Amino acid sequence: MANDMAKRDLLIELGTEELPPKALPDLSAALTEELVRQLDDAGLAHGAVESFAAPRRLAVLVRDLADKQADRQVERLARPCRPPTTPTANPPRPPKASPPPWA
Repeated sequence: MANDMAKRDLLIELGTEELPPKALPDLSAALTEELVRQLDDAGLAHGAVESFAAPRRLAVLVRDLADKQADRQVERLARPCRPPTTPTANPPRPPKASPPPWA
């Protein structure tokens, strides 16, 4: 993986209605864990992750987030081609065109 990728900090802040103070730690942890999981699944390298919580706000700060995914090679297989289904193994011929009505 090349080290020349640009990295930036990312701050996501959600404004909410009044949240119960007892629920803040769990809500903040859930938001942080899901965000980190999504970043990891997307293959985006990142540094330290901090979470913040207040009764009307949840926030996550991701340090040194790569601005793009690392290059990777993906191999995909297509469906196999089937031979023609006619008994002679020749492709069917198109129907003969009828003459135009004005001819």
